[in-house]
Amino acid sequence: MRAFGAACAALALWVLLGCGGDVPSSFVTADNDEAMFVQWTRVGDDLSGSITFARLGAPVSTERNFLGGPAQPDLLNELARDVDTEKVAFTGTVAGDSVRLQQGSGALATRYNGRIDGDALKLTLPSPGGDVSDVRLSEASRSDFDGEVRRIRAAEKRRADTTRQRRMKADREALAEIATVATAFQRALGPDSSDDPCKYMTSAVRQGLVEGSGRDLAGTSCRVIARENAVGSVAPRGTPKITLREYIRNGLDDEAHNGAQVRWPALNSSHLYVELAKNDGQWRVVNYSS
Repeated sequence: MRAFGAACAALALWVLLGCGGDVPSSFVTADNDEAMFVQWTRVGDDLSGSITFARLGAPVSTERNFLGGPAQPDLLNELARDVDTEKVAFTGTVAGDSVRLQQGSGALATRYNGRIDGDALKLTLPSPGGDVSDVRLSEASRSDFDGEVRRIRAAEKRRADTTRQRRMKADREALAEIATVATAFQRALGPDSSDDPCKYMTSAVRQGLVEGSGRDLAGTSCRVIARENAVGSVAPRGTPKITLREYIRNGLDDEAHNGAQVRWPALNSSHLYVELAKNDGQWRVVNYSS
């Protein structure tokens, strides 16, 4: 069916025919993304008819600025694509079981050769690149074509719903991880904690914290400096409030990255926050104020 779309885009949509007598007068072919319906009438050896083509439109990109790093490719299309339809006329001739079809006229005409095979029609379709492809259309009615269109539309809705639910699940997991890392980091700043707050930072932030301390004390660790900078900090309480935001990843590079800021409203402290971004597949602290 991909060759159908190429031929259609190249100016000629498919054309198809049938003969009188016992030969079917309408045909349908369909796959997951496209369907084609052809009807014809015959007067002597002359053919005329129309083809209705239905296919899923262009993807609706919903790439989000959310939680650091590019969205996964399979999570970009969260909205169901529309089914676009187009109908064109054709003329042609029939000789025995062979058919010659034409859409348009003159130098711009596109021609197709085909053969009637029982209750089916076999067509050779050209493409803009010069290649050809063979397609088989089966005897069917307009209602059969409409049913195929409904099937394509329903399958696309299911795909979009599944993608959206996967994205929502991934977002929930990311928000939970952000809250866990930020809370553990804030608790590790306490002087009595056995945890190391610096293990929750990116390596660049750890290095910047030590280099920016202005101290020449040999052996002074990131943990010591982080806790000294956090004198008077309070342990987090209650449910953190997570705000998605875009900011500079301190010490990492000079480009804006998506991330999150975490605050604990129960502390009644407007200055206490932790900012995180995705670094090497993990949420890590890139900025904080205690």
